[in-house]
Amino acid sequence: MKPYSQILKKNWKHWRNLLYSKFILALERIQKKIRFDIHIRADQNPKLIKEYWAKELKAPLHRFTTVSIDKRTIGKSTYPDYKGVCVINCGNIAVQRKLVYIGRKFCEKIVENLGG
Repeated sequence: MKPYSQILKKNWKHWRNLLYSKFILALERIQKKIRFDIHIRADQNPKLIKEYWAKELKAPLHRFTTVSIDKRTIGKSTYPDYKGVCVINCGNIAVQRKLVYIGRKFCEKIVENLGG
């Protein structure tokens, strides 16, 4: 039997892409209720990071309301591929339940695929 790490590496890209596409579809249905906050390091350009996340999530820039800069990172360099953290906010509990459901289904599929 293959170790879980080998099975997960083999199937991770497929499941990640599946989750991502389901997540984007869910976001498109509820887009007007959602806003995004960005958390970045001190040496990152807030405008560029907002544009990156807007493109990745296919969301309009005006939905990105807050950019928080981590003052503890002043004077420290950031990896070139690091794009900060995007926090998704929505005041609607129904939306939260849908997103949690998608996440649970994703985890169940992974466990099922690993033979659990």
